[in-house]
Amino acid sequence: MDIQFAEKIQLLFDTSLKGYRYIWMQLKRQYHLSINPKTILWYMRLLGLKSPIRKKHLISCTRQEINKKARKV
Repeated sequence: MDIQFAEKIQLLFDTSLKGYRYIWMQLKRQYHLSINPKTILWYMRLLGLKSPIRKKHLISCTRQEINKKARKV
């Protein structure tokens, strides 16, 4: 594990609190590093960094019937 690289990831995460895709883009822009985004995700997991932004789960618009016998096909 590269300690300098991990410190850069930690610094970018502390300033923005965003995910591995954003950190990947910032490393590319600021430090001119071309690294696979999944490698950054691996480093973030090792460091225990997790973005508070989560994928939204869709709720089904159909409701289940109270009486299951009423559902006949």
